[in-house]
Amino acid sequence: MPDLNFFIISHFVIAVVAVLLGFSVLRKDIKNPVNRSFGLLSLGVVIWSFAYGVWLLCKNQESALFWARTLNMGATLIPVFYISWILNVLGKKKKKTLIFYYLVTSIFLLFSYSKYYISGTKEIFYFIFFPQAGWVYITFLIVCWLSVIVFGIFLLLKELSRATGVYREQIKYVLFGSILGFLGGSTNFPLMMGKDWFPPLGSPLVIAYSIVFGYSIIVHHLMDIRLVLRKWTVFLLTLFSALAIAFGVGFVFNKYFAGHKLFSQLTTFSVVIFLLPNIKDYFQNISNKYFFTSLYDSNALITGLGDKLKSTLEQNKIYNIIFSTINDAFHVKSMLILVKDRNNNFIVEDNFNGKIDGKKLFLASKSLYRQNGKDLFPVIVEELKRENSAKKYKSIKLLEDYGMAALSPLGIEGQVTGLIALGEKESGDMYNDEDINVLNIVGTQATIAIENALLYKEIGEMNLNLKKKVEEKTTELRDKNEYLEKLLVMRSEFLDIASHQLRTPVTVIRGMTSMILEGGMSKEKINEFLKAMLDKSGKLAEIINDILRASEMDSEKVLLKFAKVDLNAFLTKLVDDKQIQAKGKEIELKLSLPKESLPAIQGDERYLEQSVGNLINNSFQYTPKNGKVEVSARVNGKNIEIRVSDTGIGIPAEDLPKLFSKFSRASNAIAMYTDGTGLGLFIVKRIIEEHKGGKVCVEKTEEGKGTTFLITLAV
Repeated sequence: MPDLNFFIISHFVIAVVAVLLGFSVLRKDIKNPVNRSFGLLSLGVVIWSFAYGVWLLCKNQESALFWARTLNMGATLIPVFYISWILNVLGKKKKKTLIFYYLVTSIFLLFSYSKYYISGTKEIFYFIFFPQAGWVYITFLIVCWLSVIVFGIFLLLKELSRATGVYREQIKYVLFGSILGFLGGSTNFPLMMGKDWFPPLGSPLVIAYSIVFGYSIIVHHLMDIRLVLRKWTVFLLTLFSALAIAFGVGFVFNKYFAGHKLFSQLTTFSVVIFLLPNIKDYFQNISNKYFFTSLYDSNALITGLGDKLKSTLEQNKIYNIIFSTINDAFHVKSMLILVKDRNNNFIVEDNFNGKIDGKKLFLASKSLYRQNGKDLFPVIVEELKRENSAKKYKSIKLLEDYGMAALSPLGIEGQVTGLIALGEKESGDMYNDEDINVLNIVGTQATIAIENALLYKEIGEMNLNLKKKVEEKTTELRDKNEYLEKLLVMRSEFLDIASHQLRTPVTVIRGMTSMILEGGMSKEKINEFLKAMLDKSGKLAEIINDILRASEMDSEKVLLKFAKVDLNAFLTKLVDDKQIQAKGKEIELKLSLPKESLPAIQGDERYLEQSVGNLINNSFQYTPKNGKVEVSARVNGKNIEIRVSDTGIGIPAEDLPKLFSKFSRASNAIAMYTDGTGLGLFIVKRIIEEHKGGKVCVEKTEEGKGTTFLITLAV
């Protein structure tokens, strides 16, 4: 009768194996549903087996109950993950079935840590705290566990009935592994029901699910099982050897250099790091030479390669599949994919573990392959050497220098398009007749796949070019449409201006002129009318000038005449000229300049006067009587800042984003002064931005309290 240590160790071993296998499969191709579902199955086994081992180590009833419930949570996950994996392996689309099992499993998981699932623990056989099943757990065994076993075995038996050859034998392994694993796990159930019929001796047999995993990697070519074993063998041997060396070196130094602990540790670490690559290479060669020689199932290899090549039309992926398949079978040291160029040379298209850097050229000699009519056959480089002179056939010598041992031609209908060049086997074995036959079929499959990929690539490029041209034309039409819409908006805005700002003063002038011509008016009234007509004609001229300036500013480049501008004199003269206008509006106009003279700038004084003058005029227009307008300037780093501040009506926040656009005015400005064109600030912005470092913005504003405009110019 085995003791608890047997169960503890065996279940921890199961957990480690499940982790390693699950991680290896997911790392190989996590996007593949078969890989993902197997990863989940491994996760369920890990939870169950690890928790099983920890449960057996528990010394009190409370912790034992917790880990007992945890291991049964893993047991709850295993059936649904198993059936999901089986369906993916067999290529069955049973979406509704999976949804049902996942839904039901999720419901059972909600009870995992309740008394209805695991009611408690009981001392039975040599187990002190064996979990006891509640009524929900018994329901799970019937609804999920038993039905999954029956359904899974039914699917496998059905597939077995129509399978042939190697595939049939492989399904037998699946059945054997499934039955052995589930039967082993089921030996726990009688004790969970309180029946001491027999101990759960079959529980460690759950590790048999790895046989099913072996089936998946053989049939579905997730990875070569020998490659998996080799990698883990090399890893473990390297690890144990490194630890042994570290222990040995550490022991020696601790004995003879006991007082130099840091020196001892650094030396031990350095020795291990230095030897680690050599240790790994040594065990790699040993494993390849004695344990993992080129034993492969040629039928499975060819079938698997065909299935994989059908799954992609990407050239690089095809090359990777070819290399992976050949390497898994022959364990080659290196491989090259050579393609024929327009100059009838073979060029290295892809390089796997080879020593070649860049696109190395090889002469496309017919000596590099066998041809009988339209049939192409692989050759061995060693045989070519015996048949031909190395000096005459430089490509053969070059391939030999790069360690190539076998060549498999790529071509259709006798036309060679490339070569697969294989390096020597890691085992040191020669390529035999079976290898040549396999390479011949691989070359044919690879040629078709590569040709399809090239055709697909060509069609893809044509589609991209067509798409690009369509997008270019679409963009061109969209731009033209947007420009046309802009013109229509501008026309509408201009017509609005013309219908109001232009028509109103003209109408007033005509009306007053008509009244004067009719006679009967006093001289004082006539003078009053003439003064009003003069004022309206001035406004009309101002509107026309704004429209003409805006039209000029709307061109791609405003033609300014730059010269040296003395800002002190410029601003002083401008403010002095505006004083009469300020007094007429009963507004205080003030100029504030720094004590030190402002530096001169390069600018067009006439246009600068127009832009700053427009800002001052705006302040006059929208500042009530007895208000203030201040023009100030200062140096800020390498810039000159000019500010025009007023105590006017301010600008609403919602109007700020469009303030410098053509025909745009603030809502409160329209209500206060109806004759504005909405072109003044647009003109200011265009003029300032044509100057070096020129920017204009609203620095601050508040309705009813005033606005400050900021002009920035580079020195």
